Amino acid sequence: MTPALQQAIRLLQLSSLEIRQEVQEALESNLMLEEDRDDYASSEDSSNATDDSDSAETPEPESLPQDINEESLGDYRWEDVYDGRSKPKSGADDLPPLVERIGDSSSESLQAHLHWQLDLARLSPRDQEIAEFIIDSIDDDGYLQLEPEALSETLNEQLILEGRQDEPQFDTDETVYVLHRVQQFDPPGIAARTPQECLSLQLAQLVSPSEERELADTIVNNHLETLAKGDRATIQRQTRCSAEELDQAITLIRGLNAHPGAGWGNQRTEYITPDVFVYKHGDRWLVRLNGEHEIPLRINQQYAEMAKSMADDGQSEMMRNHLQEARWLIKSLQSRNDTLVRVANAIVERQQAWFDQGDIALTPMVLKDIADELGLHESTISRVTSSKHMHTASGIVSFKHFFSSHVGTQDGGEASSIAIQAMIKELVSEEPATKPLSDTKLANALAERNIKIARRTIAKYREALGIPPSHERKRLD
Repeated sequence: MTPALQQAIRLLQLSSLEIRQEVQEALESNLMLEEDRDDYASSEDSSNATDDSDSAETPEPESLPQDINEESLGDYRWEDVYDGRSKPKSGADDLPPLVERIGDSSSESLQAHLHWQLDLARLSPRDQEIAEFIIDSIDDDGYLQLEPEALSETLNEQLILEGRQDEPQFDTDETVYVLHRVQQFDPPGIAARTPQECLSLQLAQLVSPSEERELADTIVNNHLETLAKGDRATIQRQTRCSAEELDQAITLIRGLNAHPGAGWGNQRTEYITPDVFVYKHGDRWLVRLNGEHEIPLRINQQYAEMAKSMADDGQSEMMRNHLQEARWLIKSLQSRNDTLVRVANAIVERQQAWFDQGDIALTPMVLKDIADELGLHESTISRVTSSKHMHTASGIVSFKHFFSSHVGTQDGGEASSIAIQAMIKELVSEEPATKPLSDTKLANALAERNIKIARRTIAKYREALGIPPSHERKRLD
């Protein structure tokens, strides 16, 4: 995996504020980069001209370049850059001119991120129980400290403690199956039991099959200690590879993360700025990228020409490296924005009813639905939706809010778990104060709305909403 591609994948999961910080640091450290103030001014003039226009026609959407696709990373050509300019996209006429900011007391924990993905994985209740136990057993570095046999034994002990001896015992084979499912979650390399397995999982997820990947995988699984000692000759002799092939494999390995859980859940204050605006045009909700906090970039042409004409020495090599890195960054930022807009458009198109009616109209949707629609990997959708927010008529909403597990309906359809929670909240708000609805009655009321749901699931959703049981809600006149 090339440094440019590593950078592009990393930028996908950064929020707008983090992207701005990244660009500021690049401007300070890379002499080839400069702010494109002329383009920004012309973009504002164009936007103002549009505001004065009486035309209600919606412009045709831009044709987007090929997005990052982890199935074909090895064929991605980063040399085909744009003309050195990254232009901000303006919003629609009726978008709010200011960005709303909201505070959050802490960032999302690793376990919360994994449980969110688990809720969308559509596992059986039994596999779900195993997966929850695996996720809760992962340490701060992202490693699983228990082997599948120990996991099965502990789960079987829980069956006894909970009085569930009549249920089938958990065996190692099903524990291994669920572990492999969890190991496909984001961040790549999660739930590994050894550093070798952690790196091997990342190679399998991020890189398409190739000789380079196969060699890197061989080194990770069989020669990692030798690599740590710097004994290249032994690795070359045992793998029968050339020095150039070894260099490529080592570069690939160095781009991996041996501590995938590090950095999650740091207690800090976050200020959230939306990545996209959602606005109504006619009877449809549409998406526009928020370019207000984007710093438009371009290549400094004077320095670029100087780098091309200089003699080959240390200084010219430094300038050429800066030029290449600047092109990578501009290309990566454009690709990130294009992928972000594509994902946001797909979400909004599927959730049109939510923008009119709220949570009660949320459609069941999982990562795979958007991944299949856009031809991307599920882990890519997970990265794109991480720390991303929409500015909607109802306020700022996380991309992740639109993904939820499903519950079956009476006619064989599906209903979103978030929509069902909204229905429960609505039913409780309308119940008589002297005769509050029990969980059973709530289940019956939902059944009348064609929602098939167990009483214990009602209790789970009610507790998640912070609604006390019926006997605690009862009030006397």
